[in-house]
Amino acid sequence: MKTILQIIVYLCFTIPALFGLYCCGTESEPVNLLRFNNGELYYTENVEEQEALKLGDFLAKENFYFNGDPKSVQLDKDGKGYILRLVVIEGAHQNPANIGPFTSLGIIVSKEVFDRAPVHINLCDKDFNTLMEIPYKSSAL
Repeated sequence: MKTILQIIVYLCFTIPALFGLYCCGTESEPVNLLRFNNGELYYTENVEEQEALKLGDFLAKENFYFNGDPKSVQLDKDGKGYILRLVVIEGAHQNPANIGPFTSLGIIVSKEVFDRAPVHINLCDKDFNTLMEIPYKSSAL
């Protein structure tokens, strides 16, 4: 049985990818690309390859995120933590019902992948331009 988070991830990420609405251009151009289960994980020069591999393995594990459908994400890091940039369908960032699941995704990735380092979620258009920033909230779960 799919969880609510998996359903929202499917609706927000699979549909735009199926219609070719994702690409690799970004505000800060990614320097590296890893592929997992038909998904693309770009990572910037601020991220070590091992960190990106760990994230990609987690997102592909049990089809949690990289489930065989085309999806694109980017991982970056700054002085405030990790930034997980996700391409979403048009309007997904305007739906208040999506905020909780994306907040939860940041917390889960923080706990399971990055030893509780903050993971901020950015919802992006097909060119990885930020539409909405969802800051990390450690107490949301």
